[in-house]
Amino acid sequence: MDFFRLAILDAHRILGPIFFLTYVFFVFFVLLNMFLAIINDTYSEVKNDMSTQKSEFEIGDYFKKSYEKMLNRLNIKRDVNNYFIHILKFLFFSLIAYY
Repeated sequence: MDFFRLAILDAHRILGPIFFLTYVFFVFFVLLNMFLAIINDTYSEVKNDMSTQKSEFEIGDYFKKSYEKMLNRLNIKRDVNNYFIHILKFLFFSLIAYY
């Protein structure tokens, strides 16, 4: 190791190593605290960036809303004409897949 073991033992046989180990532990915890602070700061920045980022499912929501608008304009009730709704869904999504 890169420390003066003999100099520490010559200073005091019992207190020298105790002070040295105490110093090593304090420095270790200070460095660990700095590392965790950096990780925590980066995590909060990424979390804020993710909250402001647009969702990947917006285009799906757009198609769903436009589909529901189309059904409302045609005055189609979901409970009454379920078969007709399935046909419209199939046609609508097959047109989307085609283009």
